[in-house]
Amino acid sequence: MLKFIRALHITGAVVFFGSILGHAITGLAEGVHDNAQTYLLTRQIVDIATWYLTLPGLVLLTLTGIALVVMRERPIRHLRPHLFIVALILLNAVFILLPTGQAILSISSDLAAGSGSNSELSVLQEREAMFGAANILLCLVAVFVGVIKPGGGKE
Repeated sequence: MLKFIRALHITGAVVFFGSILGHAITGLAEGVHDNAQTYLLTRQIVDIATWYLTLPGLVLLTLTGIALVVMRERPIRHLRPHLFIVALILLNAVFILLPTGQAILSISSDLAAGSGSNSELSVLQEREAMFGAANILLCLVAVFVGVIKPGGGKE
């Protein structure tokens, strides 16, 4: 059972982390920023990926992580750095990035319809870029901490 939960945990990490990398590079595609309709389509794709990949991956990762902690695969003191980083990722994803992405989608829709504010969109894009980069770095650190297990003794 433990191996199955670990496999699901890794699957959740791959889906979550892979999807946020996909979000990050979507804006680099040629022509994405050429007009409001193209940008809206891009943001709709990011939104679909958020709801069908990012959030389910995050839920799977969280639930299996909780299961692994409950099963106490290793002493809880060895998990503290990993759990702290995971908490930062969750808070950033749920309370900053998700609402920011939804606001960008809304403004993009308004701009495609001929209204809305480019300046407000720019502020939100900067916020998403900054906090998105932070989440990517935190994910990388969480993977390394989870694998290396600092303070966990010999492996």
